[in-house]
Amino acid sequence: KTMLFAIYPDKGYEKKDGTKGEFRRIVLFDGESFAKLTLWDDKVKLIDELALKVNDIVRISSIYVRSGLDGSPALNLGQKGTIEVVTDESIPSIMSRVKKPSQIKAIEQQIVLDCIVKTQPRKSEYTTQDGRQGTLVQFNAGSEDGGDIRVVLWNNPTEGLLDLGAGSKLILSNVRSKTASSGGLEVH
Repeated sequence: KTMLFAIYPDKGYEKKDGTKGEFRRIVLFDGESFAKLTLWDDKVKLIDELALKVNDIVRISSIYVRSGLDGSPALNLGQKGTIEVVTDESIPSIMSRVKKPSQIKAIEQQIVLDCIVKTQPRKSEYTTQDGRQGTLVQFNAGSEDGGDIRVVLWNNPTEGLLDLGAGSKLILSNVRSKTASSGGLEVH
């Protein structure tokens, strides 16, 4: 049993035989650690068919492991795999994993960040090298104990974010820290 921590949009790909396929990634949390799982082809539809959402507790069976593009083990749900929604209160809340900006000292994945907005969020639009349009919202965040950090949210719904003023409290889920061009850390 595990909790759905993040659900990403489905994406298309071209199979070796030239036909089109699709995949979708989800992030799972078992109370201790995180794992990414890729759903392939017909299994992509399970998310919508089961009306799955972040924080749902699920049981997943018949997962297989293959080497990912980076060489590390990658979990996959193939044709024989199943997902079912269950109710089980034994999985600790993700809130047990919350960090303040001052606690982010290294590059990390799947962070739940409890912060205070320090600067007015601002929206920017950009165009990728392949011509796709996107938006980002950026602001500085901190906590009562200091430790300010820059936050950049890519292609996320911005409604409400732009209305946040200095002093607003915010919890961001499924963000990661990375090295900024200035050499410090920032959250994306």
